[in-house]
Amino acid sequence: MEEILYLKEQTSYRFWSKVDKKTDSECWNWKGTHKKGYGCFRVYADGKEVEFIASRVALYLSGVDVKGLFVLHSCDNPPCCNPNHLRTGTAKDNSIDMIERGRFVGRKKI
Repeated sequence: MEEILYLKEQTSYRFWSKVDKKTDSECWNWKGTHKKGYGCFRVYADGKEVEFIASRVALYLSGVDVKGLFVLHSCDNPPCCNPNHLRTGTAKDNSIDMIERGRFVGRKKI
């Protein structure tokens, strides 16, 4: 991600202008494009469009290394970009979080 989303003031400004910032404890919802409930932030690099999940970009722009990790929402609100509601974790952490919060939809037994 850092190769494309290097911390340029212009990229950071453009990203945060698409976030509905509120108080530190409230969700900061993404105002741009959404896919499957998650915000999508697009940048152009080497003549190609690259798309990132907005919550990953929010955490990255807040100084957190997200490389190789999942970004988990403590608020269970996929479009939220408030770094106070986000943390990194492994695939296992993400699965445990999903099960504990009742979001797991497993296979039905036959």
